[in-house]
Amino acid sequence: MIFSFKPLLLLATYSAYAQPMLSVSYEKNYGVAGEAMEFHYKVFNIPEGIPVTYRLQGFSFDLPVSNDIGVYKFYNGSDDFDNSGTKRKQQIIEATFILNNKNVTLRDTLVYYLLKAEVHIIPTLNGNLYLKCRNTIQVKLPEIDPEEFNPNLISKEDVLITRSETTGFFDLIPNQSALKVMVTQRGCSAHLLSLNAIEVPDARIKFQYEHSHFVKIMVSARYPEKFSRLCATDSTIKLVEGEVSILRAGIKIKVMPYSHENNFVFDMATLASTINKNDYVMIEIQKVTRINYDQKEVVQQLKLKPSTKVIIN
Repeated sequence: MIFSFKPLLLLATYSAYAQPMLSVSYEKNYGVAGEAMEFHYKVFNIPEGIPVTYRLQGFSFDLPVSNDIGVYKFYNGSDDFDNSGTKRKQQIIEATFILNNKNVTLRDTLVYYLLKAEVHIIPTLNGNLYLKCRNTIQVKLPEIDPEEFNPNLISKEDVLITRSETTGFFDLIPNQSALKVMVTQRGCSAHLLSLNAIEVPDARIKFQYEHSHFVKIMVSARYPEKFSRLCATDSTIKLVEGEVSILRAGIKIKVMPYSHENNFVFDMATLASTINKNDYVMIEIQKVTRINYDQKEVVQQLKLKPSTKVIIN
């Protein structure tokens, strides 16, 4: 229930025998890090019309007051939650006024608990980004009021973070494998993410065959869907490179470099003057060249060398 002052108390007659009292209350004494919290404050049992100044101890700004009742809305966070995801915090509220020509200061302590914010990352990373690529992610804080939602990402490590114009979207370009990235909400630390940056996966090579007088082989390459979704600006393949070999009795009699744009059709007829019946033609893909987020060409050696072998009948 939201704290409220009863009319009977507000209209109570000042008594010279009662001591002034500062009362502080709140709607709830816990909140998710980055969530708006609110508390109320009022000094009771002083003559009507005496001005009262409210402040947080250690701060120089005055807290707002309307009709002798104060309501203060604030945001708070922490970067050192305990193992249960909780952080105990407190604020000391001071009320100062002049009564009977004397300066009076009253204090009350507001104790509350912060809960580590739940963070959803889209697409699901399983803790992994891709090294030296532009990883585009969406950050969601489901416990935060959508009207208050205004997250940011900060890190002291070797990662370039760019905030999108669309709230909740970020580009991360990591240059080291282990990262700590803090999710903040309205400037308050809400959740510390531990992320790993891994190498770009091998492109997947696909061979398709068209059988006519000489076999035609379509060679195409693409990256796994997860990488393509997360790093769309880094997953365009420009060149597929490798070797074309002619094997006779299991021995390579000729090796030719292979370098073509992606989705290229290799026509065995181009080897008609070189190959004999029962020869094998083998295509082995060794590397691909992709275009990265900065429109630069990046050569990637494949860990596994996909290949196909066709017999000449």
